[in-house]
Amino acid sequence: MSERSGRGDGGEAAALRQLADASCEGPLGPAEAAELETLLADDLFRCQEFVGYMQIHAALLLNREQISPAAIDRRLRDRMSEPAARRPAVGRRGLLAAAAATSAVVIVAAVWTLGSMGGPAPAVGKICIVSEDARWRGGPLRHGSLIRPRASLGLSAGFVTVELGGGARVDLIGPVRATFVDEETVELKTGLLAGRVLTRGQGLTVVTDDAEIVDIGTEFLVREDATLGTQVHVISGRVDATLRGDDGRGVQKVELRTGEMARLSVEEGEVDSADFGLFDMLRSYRRVEEVRGGILAYAGAAVPAAGPDASTDFRGGQTHTEGRVVFIPEVVGLLVSDEVTLRTVDGEVRLSAGEVVDSYLAHFDIGDSGAIRDGGRGSVTFGGRVLAVLADGTALEATDRLFSRDDRQFEAAESRGLESDSDSVSVSPDRTAVTFDLNAEAVSAVDQFRVLVRGTQN
Repeated sequence: MSERSGRGDGGEAAALRQLADASCEGPLGPAEAAELETLLADDLFRCQEFVGYMQIHAALLLNREQISPAAIDRRLRDRMSEPAARRPAVGRRGLLAAAAATSAVVIVAAVWTLGSMGGPAPAVGKICIVSEDARWRGGPLRHGSLIRPRASLGLSAGFVTVELGGGARVDLIGPVRATFVDEETVELKTGLLAGRVLTRGQGLTVVTDDAEIVDIGTEFLVREDATLGTQVHVISGRVDATLRGDDGRGVQKVELRTGEMARLSVEEGEVDSADFGLFDMLRSYRRVEEVRGGILAYAGAAVPAAGPDASTDFRGGQTHTEGRVVFIPEVVGLLVSDEVTLRTVDGEVRLSAGEVVDSYLAHFDIGDSGAIRDGGRGSVTFGGRVLAVLADGTALEATDRLFSRDDRQFEAAESRGLESDSDSVSVSPDRTAVTFDLNAEAVSAVDQFRVLVRGTQN
C-alpha cells in the first residue's frame, strides 16, 4: 500500500494507512495498538476505511497465487483513496461486527494457505545479526530465526541482518518495514535497506512503491520515503533501477555504477540524480558497519555490542553483558609493521610484517543478577580467516596496546582471561568461526578473549 495515496488529511491519514498495513503483516506492538485505537475512536469514517482495507487484504490473501504484487498494491491504494461519498454508510455497531468478522477471515485465510501447502513453506533466509538496540514492530526475533516466504519484518530502531538463500545479505535499518518475497526479492515498504551480493551469478531485487532495483555482485543502499520516493545509492558495483508507473509497470530505466545515486518517484513521474538525504543514508549505514565489523553471524549467547564507543571500561562490574557474550570491534585494517609472536589457544602464532588484521574483544560480565543466558555458549562467524585467539590474561594484556584503544580500561591480567578448568574457546577447522563455552564463577566476574581476523584489505 502506498503511503502517499489516500485522502489529503495529513499525518493522521498516513498514520492510519501505515498501521493498517502493519496489522496485516504481524501483531502490533503496544504503542502501535494504542495509536490505532486513538485514531479510530469516535470517527466512523476512519473505522470504515480501516475495515474496508482489512476486508480487501483478506480477499487478496485467499487469492494471492492469482494476483500479482503490483495488482495487490494498486487495489489497496484505490480502496484507501476512494472518496467517502462512494462508500456505503455503516453504523458503529456494524463496523465493530465487520472488524471482528474481518479478523476471522484473515486468520482462516492464513490457516487455509498453510494447510494447502502441507506445512510451513521452506525458508528463504535466516536472521544472522540482531543489534542490541533493535526495537521490533511485532514479535521480537533472534539471530538464527528462519524467514519464510512473504514474511514481514519491522523495526522502529536498531538493525537486523538477513542472509537470503540466493546469496545476498540484507541489512534493515530502523525505522523500517520490509517483506521477504523469496530468496532473491525484498519488498521495501518504508525505511532504509542495505544490500550486498558477493556471489557471482546470483542477485537481489528490491521492489518499492516507486521502483524496482536489480543488482548482481554489488553493494548498495535503498531508502523508501513517503515524501521523497525511492532513493538508490551504489557503494560499489552496478545496479539497474526502473521507475514504475501507476499500473506497476516499468516506464524508465537507469543504470547506476559505483558512487552514483538516483531518486525515482511515481508521483513526479521522473528519475533524477538529486543527492539530498545521502549523508543520512551513509551515516546510518556506517554505524551498522561499525557495530558489525567483519562478523557475518552470531549464534547462542554471542551478541554484537551497541557500538564501538558504547563503553570504555571493561573492568569487573563496570560493563555488564546480562548473561550474553558481547563482541566489540577494536581495530580494523591494522597493518602489522613488525613480526609479532602471540601465545594463543592453538599455541604460538606469528603474525608477519605487512599482515592486515581486524581485532575483536569478547567480553562476558554477568552483572549483579548472576543470570547466564544460553549457558554462556555460542559462536561467531567471521568474513575473514581467524588468525589467532588470545584467551590468557597475560596474552591479552600484552596485546592491548597493539590491538585495542588507548582509552579502554581492563582488569589486571590474572582477573580477565579464561579459566582452563571451566571455560573453553576453539576455532573451526576452516578458520572462519570461533565457538566458546564460558562459565562465570562469581557475580561481576569477567571473562574475556580476543580474536584476530585477517583484514578485508588482504
